[in-house]
Amino acid sequence: FYGRQSGAAHVELLFRWTYLVIHLMSKPLGMVQAIFTFFCGTGQALKNAYMHSPLNEADTKFLVPTLSQPLEWFQSLFDNSLGTEVFWTDKKKCVDISRLDRVPSVLLFCGWYDFFCSEQLHDYKDLCKKSKDCRIVIGPYSHWSVLSMQPKLFRSLFDFFDSHLLKDSFVKTIAPVQVYSMGHAMGWREMDSWPPSDITAAKYGLEEEEDGSLVLLGGFQKRREGLEKKVSYSYDPAYPTPNIGGATFNPTNCGRHIQNQME
Repeated sequence: FYGRQSGAAHVELLFRWTYLVIHLMSKPLGMVQAIFTFFCGTGQALKNAYMHSPLNEADTKFLVPTLSQPLEWFQSLFDNSLGTEVFWTDKKKCVDISRLDRVPSVLLFCGWYDFFCSEQLHDYKDLCKKSKDCRIVIGPYSHWSVLSMQPKLFRSLFDFFDSHLLKDSFVKTIAPVQVYSMGHAMGWREMDSWPPSDITAAKYGLEEEEDGSLVLLGGFQKRREGLEKKVSYSYDPAYPTPNIGGATFNPTNCGRHIQNQME
């Protein structure tokens, strides 16, 4: 629910998961209600929760209104948001890779638009320190791309298992890293490592023109002399920037979307 050591809460994911799993799935006809308030749209309870302040009140007010007391784990997330607090020292991880003595052959599969992707990339780097046979496939999928990912998913699984269990020498070996490149040159690419060895870091920033307008400096452009100064802006949480697509838990607003209307 939080970016690793960033302190930034994934509010949409946290609220939608709480509403679906803790509230709707505990009701006899909750999944029927979920069709209209979760899967095919966003119900009023979620809309109210998104706009409420402070955020840690949303559990009892909107997400799980049947509760008489706040959710302890929900409150703890807001109180210990960095992940480095003492609160987390005795919490169990699903798999603590650092404590594994031996790691078998591993195949990870994820999508650029899935909120699990960033953690799987961290896991891949950690697994590579323990095993020489780790592979990851990253496609243009969201968390809800159940159907569109199947051809690539099953092809990868069959090749991986045929190679390791059947010892089939005719099976094409999966590259250590197989990613679907986004942007102008879209398509599948194979790499030997992650991050890719052929990338170059570049800084991007804003610069203010003489007329007060802002321009984006990208790549290796240098700031012009005499114009170097701080650029600030105001952000009002009551009027958040709308989000179209991306790595969300919203089935109707996730994945790749055209941004023209918003931009």
